[in-house]
Amino acid sequence: MISRSRARAAIGLDLGGSTLTGLLVDETGRVLARRRRATPRGQGPETVLEAMREEAAGLLAAAPPDLCVAGLGAGVAGPVDAVRGVCLFSPNLGWRDVEVAAYFRQAFDLPVLVDNDVRVATLGEGWVGAAKSYRTFITLTVGTGIGSGVVLDGRLWPGPGHSAGEIGHIPMKIGPGAPLCGCGRRGCLEALASGTAIRREARLVVERGEPTVLAEVRATTGDITARDVTEAARTGDAVARRIIEEAADHLGTGIATAVNLFNPEAVIVGGGVAGAWDLLSPVVERAVAERAFPPNLAFLRGVFPAALGEDAGAVGAASLVLAPLERPAAGDGGEVGRR
Repeated sequence: MISRSRARAAIGLDLGGSTLTGLLVDETGRVLARRRRATPRGQGPETVLEAMREEAAGLLAAAPPDLCVAGLGAGVAGPVDAVRGVCLFSPNLGWRDVEVAAYFRQAFDLPVLVDNDVRVATLGEGWVGAAKSYRTFITLTVGTGIGSGVVLDGRLWPGPGHSAGEIGHIPMKIGPGAPLCGCGRRGCLEALASGTAIRREARLVVERGEPTVLAEVRATTGDITARDVTEAARTGDAVARRIIEEAADHLGTGIATAVNLFNPEAVIVGGGVAGAWDLLSPVVERAVAERAFPPNLAFLRGVFPAALGEDAGAVGAASLVLAPLERPAAGDGGEVGRR
């Protein structure tokens, strides 16, 4: 039985396609201990779960004796049945129907809650991050792809198939010239505004012979990253700046569409590409102002950068335990929200 007289904390695990982050978080959202390692991709779910167990065990060992570790929360890339704690499918990890919660309940004598990694990052930003003052907001993580989470009137909305709010897969461009998205469709927001999209466009301009320092980058390193494009744009390279601004315009249009659909008070943008927020934000904000439905725009307080950085997912995973959620009955697909 958990003693309510002791200070409480929880373990939060954030399993991404490339990085596994573990935090020990107290009930105010303060990080007490941190562990981070590369995700052992391509080695099967057993190896990955064992790596997560090792990080959780290390965090438990770091907890002071007067601290009550009240449970473990985990965020996993891909659609997750949060009621059963099962990762239904994760293309980045090669998982299908992996019983994550059951594994950790067996490994540790603790309550365990599991959800999608972007949804738990959304909870983290809503608990102690950039969205803590809002009850209706959207988060987008813009990196290799574009993930999102939607909170409506204080309730995280998962949808009946556990994949509601896939803003990254809003169709943006139609026709044979539309770029292929990782989902298999063409012309999604993710295919036009993600780090992958920026990298693709940079390669194309170099192949076309446009005058840009990105050609020198590719000749020196053999490839171009989204970060290379950002750095070139900051140094005044006109082609790199055009690539960034085009991606930002698409992102702003996607956000405007989400504003029209959900009428949020705030939109929070995180992920690796958000590190270029100083370059992105003027174009994003202009696109939102020009394209969002005016009555909805009147209630939008702003589009803001995420506050928690790489810790957002693990902080949000810990909040599954420390700020409990009302969950729908199994198979109900109803709303999920904080008590």
